[in-house]
Amino acid sequence: MGYSAIKSLLDMSLYINLMAKKGDILLIDEPEQNLRPAHIRKMLRLFVRLIKMGVKVFVTTHSDYLIKELNNRGIPIFTVQFHSYSTDIFPID
Repeated sequence: MGYSAIKSLLDMSLYINLMAKKGDILLIDEPEQNLRPAHIRKMLRLFVRLIKMGVKVFVTTHSDYLIKELNNRGIPIFTVQFHSYSTDIFPID
């Protein structure tokens, strides 16, 4: 695992253990970048812990693998479509 991947997982683990509380909102942009599938699964376990704590986790991704893994864990997934004067949000089944 590369340094940036280790740092990302460590940062998230520290956030969970020291700072996270119910009602927090965590926004993460393409967290799967530079991670191998095994490490993506570790990261998803951290997401699940956060969600169970009551933290709202929002992730942007282009990864079909990440979406599949989230879906396999029963985590609700939505797609967002932006328009000139409105935004639509749809669940992904």
